[in-house]
Amino acid sequence: LDENKPNKSGFVLDDYRNAITKVCKKYGATVMDGKKLSVNPSDENDKQNIIFDGTHFNDYGHKLIAGLIFEYIK
Repeated sequence: LDENKPNKSGFVLDDYRNAITKVCKKYGATVMDGKKLSVNPSDENDKQNIIFDGTHFNDYGHKLIAGLIFEYIK
């Protein structure tokens, strides 16, 4: 997965991040920066240990996300 490669609709991952951030700010919702989670879908180790299909997190990946959320809440 190359997050800088446009999808079929012509958007890259940052386009979606920016849209989510814009809507959250509009409605006063808190936005957490997912980029702080150091997971690289192009890295073979991350694919095997964190991202089971190149896109979606496995159990360990979800633990990493939970840790990021916990730190953000603290």
